[in-house]
Amino acid sequence: METLNDPLVPSWLVPQLEAAAREERRDPSELVRDAVERYLAERCRFRRDDVHAKIAKGLKSLEQGKSLDGEVVIAELLSELDNLSAR
Repeated sequence: METLNDPLVPSWLVPQLEAAAREERRDPSELVRDAVERYLAERCRFRRDDVHAKIAKGLKSLEQGKSLDGEVVIAELLSELDNLSAR
């Protein structure tokens, strides 16, 4: 397994990254690439302004007495996350 020597990864993170890579039997650079890809995908999906707008809309619905079943919402969110990680 290779040792990570990448100027983009802070030196204080390298030991944790290498330990995770050993645990998963993967190269550290592969973990970094996967993490960056996931970050960029999530960044596009969950922009801060969009999240705040959705929260405001949800709070307004609650004030109007409208609500959703929590178990249904969680199931939908988990399904969305599964679909994202399958990409």
